[in-house]
Amino acid sequence: MALTPGERISLIKGISGSLAAESWTDISLTLDLFGIPEFDDQWTDDYDYISRRLRQTGDDGALLGLYAHLYPDATVEDATSDAAPGPWGEGFFRLFLSHTKASKQLAGKIRERLLEQGIDAYVAHDLIEPTKEWMDEIETALRTCDATAAILSEDFVGSQWCDQEIGISIGRRILIIAVRQGADPHGFISKFQAVPGDATPLAPENIATNLRETLVSHDLTKAKMAAATVQVYANSGSFDDARANLTRVREIPKPLWTNEMIDLAEKAGEENVDLRHGDWYGTPIPQVLSEYLDQLLDRPEAASANAGADDDIPF
Repeated sequence: MALTPGERISLIKGISGSLAAESWTDISLTLDLFGIPEFDDQWTDDYDYISRRLRQTGDDGALLGLYAHLYPDATVEDATSDAAPGPWGEGFFRLFLSHTKASKQLAGKIRERLLEQGIDAYVAHDLIEPTKEWMDEIETALRTCDATAAILSEDFVGSQWCDQEIGISIGRRILIIAVRQGADPHGFISKFQAVPGDATPLAPENIATNLRETLVSHDLTKAKMAAATVQVYANSGSFDDARANLTRVREIPKPLWTNEMIDLAEKAGEENVDLRHGDWYGTPIPQVLSEYLDQLLDRPEAASANAGADDDIPF
């Protein structure tokens, strides 16, 4: 099977995110045994090291074999398609939100806050259509999500369904985030990332913020979060959204920027009216982003000279 450049990018991101969570010894062992060549350049972290090694290989079979080794229950189509199975918005980061019925309302509000930030959170009790077999729907979401967050309410430990959801996520070796909402992590969950809960009226906002901060910084999820952040920027629906999304885009570290993300962001600055006519303290938003990328990526500044210039600005 000959991979397209886009398919190679998706596979490299998925492999890098999974391997980055392992020890240095296991990372080297896995890459060596799959014949992934070394390189002599510098790197910034484990994710950067892995992705740089993967870029060196022209052997599509090695990439496919390594992906199958790390994700035995997934298909290559899941890795290389933005329209993978499941109840997900296109271009969003896919977060399965495990919760009991008692936390349904909170989970729904958290989902609303996360959607604004490029994260599509699956809330089973809200999203399953009555005509669908609910167990199949939940299983599909669990098999195709990028990470799982568990709202640990007092009744969570007694829910056999929630424990099974966590078990599937453990088996897939994806990131699991425990939200301490009245209970502490227990059993296998206790070894995973945890964030504080919140009992105030601002709980949805605060928990959503904590979840996003974890997702954008963790080796298993930061690459997909970066891509989702750029997608949300490109889809900005108001001047206020454009400014907020610009702030998030400018937080993406240099190693996570891909040519595909750069092209999407700069093309959106030309085509999206809310970006094109929006401003950041008097400077057109596309120009701000282009100049930022020039500096971050050490690009010639000519690309930013005309950024944001538009003859049809109505003021």
